[in-house]
Amino acid sequence: MDALIAAGIIGIIGGIIGSLFIRVNNRVNLIRKKLLGTYKGRKIIECLVLVVITTTSMFLSSYFRNCVVENDTDPIIKQHIEVKKFNCPDGYYNRLATLFFDG
Repeated sequence: MDALIAAGIIGIIGGIIGSLFIRVNNRVNLIRKKLLGTYKGRKIIECLVLVVITTTSMFLSSYFRNCVVENDTDPIIKQHIEVKKFNCPDGYYNRLATLFFDG
């Protein structure tokens, strides 16, 4: 019975959050239509701006993230994944840099 109540509460919360997302998304799309119009060049510029914002935020979040000690109990080290130091001292690595810049 407790699981049924919990599932109902999660369903209600999920429905409210989903409807809010759709409402915000519709308003954002209306604003985009007003600002961008039908000119295709503006859409390309919008895409490029989003790419620059995304890559900059990824780089900065990795740059300011704290370094983690390399030890044998770390799941990333256990899997023998090549870790990225990214401005960390010897014996430390940066998990976000390892995630973002592993290529």
